[in-house]
Amino acid sequence: MVRINVLRGKMVENGVNVQCLAKELGVDQSTVYRWFAEPDNITVGSACKIGVILNLRSDEMRDIFFAA
Repeated sequence: MVRINVLRGKMVENGVNVQCLAKELGVDQSTVYRWFAEPDNITVGSACKIGVILNLRSDEMRDIFFAA
């Protein structure tokens, strides 16, 4: 279960908006918005890339993308 609100908070902390995130990931903004609506569709690869873009620690990655 992806904790999308925590992800959005990390985006704000890092000054990264949807447009910037989409550009860095090489995807359309609509894909990012779709992930927000259906967060379980984020692939592990995309989650890892998001982690790099947002400078997330491994514990933050687990907390956001792999929460039980």
